[in-house]
Amino acid sequence: MKAPRSFSGSLAIALLAALVLGLVETTLIVTHRVTGVDPFHYVPGRIWLYVPLAWLAIAAIVAIPVCALWRRRGAGIALAILVAVFVGCRVAVSSRKWAVVVVVAVFLVLFWIMSRVPPPQPPRPRVWLSVLLVLMACGAIVLFERRPVSPAEKGAAEGPNVLVVFADTLRHDAVFLPDGTVRPELPALRRLAGDSTVYDRAYAASSWTLPSHFAAVTGLEAHQLGLDFDHQKFEKPVLTLAERFRRKGYRTSAVISNPFLNEASGFPRGFEAYEHAARVLDLCRTAPLVLLGQVWPRFAGTVCGWSASQVTGRALRHMNDGAAPWLVVLNYMEAHDPSYLEPECRAGAPRRHNTVLTLQVREAPLYHAAVRCLDRSLGNLFARAAASRRETVVVFTSDHGEHLHERGFMGHGQTLYPEVLHVPLIVQRPAGARTRVSDPVSLTQLVPLLTSPNLTIAPKPVVISTLAHSQKRARRREISVIRGPWQLITSEGGREELLDLRTGTAVLRSPLLPQLRIDTAAVQRAWPRLPDSDFRSIGYIQ
Repeated sequence: MKAPRSFSGSLAIALLAALVLGLVETTLIVTHRVTGVDPFHYVPGRIWLYVPLAWLAIAAIVAIPVCALWRRRGAGIALAILVAVFVGCRVAVSSRKWAVVVVVAVFLVLFWIMSRVPPPQPPRPRVWLSVLLVLMACGAIVLFERRPVSPAEKGAAEGPNVLVVFADTLRHDAVFLPDGTVRPELPALRRLAGDSTVYDRAYAASSWTLPSHFAAVTGLEAHQLGLDFDHQKFEKPVLTLAERFRRKGYRTSAVISNPFLNEASGFPRGFEAYEHAARVLDLCRTAPLVLLGQVWPRFAGTVCGWSASQVTGRALRHMNDGAAPWLVVLNYMEAHDPSYLEPECRAGAPRRHNTVLTLQVREAPLYHAAVRCLDRSLGNLFARAAASRRETVVVFTSDHGEHLHERGFMGHGQTLYPEVLHVPLIVQRPAGARTRVSDPVSLTQLVPLLTSPNLTIAPKPVVISTLAHSQKRARRREISVIRGPWQLITSEGGREELLDLRTGTAVLRSPLLPQLRIDTAAVQRAWPRLPDSDFRSIGYIQ
């Protein structure tokens, strides 16, 4: 058998092998048979194009220098490297401890095999024709996928513009000092709060993204949504906030950075224009790029996701004056892991102590630096809202907070403690004055607040329910009820924890304990039975 001696022949073999690896990895992702953490159920059709293209790019980077140096054995060496990288990256996504060992071992075994067999022949023209047809079919899937449409002008509608900002994973005390004033290092939020209603005791409806966002835009409690880690699509017939405003004649737009709120989640309902940072669902699902995003926050923050300035830039295009008022909903991920800092925010910011930063190794100084970076972008956003010819209502809040080593926890999604549930809520009304509300409120009251004529809400008990993961990744159901200064957290099996929210500490007695138990029992009766199967781990904790 004649060995290929040309550079182009060896390179062609490597590229064809990379295409096969890309299709294999795509199949693993689509069938959810990947090793490691892949929390997203939704897999867009475009992944059949982007993942193979990513592997073709990796193959080009590897094969060009290898085939140029070793033309006779270049194809074999490139194949050994590509397969070793493929296997090693898949192992590293779940456990970096053995990744290097696996890469070296696979490469040595394949190199030994390649050195004892004839070099592979370059693919024939009909093979390349088949490859071209496959790529064209994948490209057709991308072209015919649903794309967001530009908002269309409507007839004149009554009411002010409405801007709703979700700062993902933002704790209350990351914005406010103990005396209720906004931290001085957050000038944009400080100015916003200066003539707004500030809710001192606002609580998210759940401890993770999906149920908390949907509870806020539907008014349903978390246990009424039909959402959990195994059911990531909202299918209830309840009108969302965007659907309500669109029926009133508003132009509705959203710019969303959190990948859980993807186009299949149901969150786009009612939005005429829905811009979503989707790369984490296709290109960045490739194992080498998953690892690249973990060790290089800029890649994770600007390619896989959107940085604060990217979200703001996109949002400003939707905040234009027109015949009808607008509703714009935004989601920023600055405070969420990996807390990417844009270049202009890095002066004086703390350096990372770990090369790979995950939710399990969060640094509080870096978290607060990311919040300051978010505030820089919010200044431009709030200025545009204030400059509109039509009066504008601005809502600033968060879907949940974050544990930063308190009570022995890191991240979110596994507890219902105040560090995770207590979130900022600032509502700026047209010609409003600064007021403070000390009664506890839930983000489920956001819909009645924005749809009431006087933009007010009545106090009511705050119910928080979630399906959380324990340290051993076992599922468990938790319910939290807040009345006055008291919080009762009830876990499966009847375990109770009573907290005095004035001090944040556990106590044994409260005059409201009987009522809190009645509230909890009502949630338990209304909550459907848990499925028998365990939930998919979503990577919030290890």
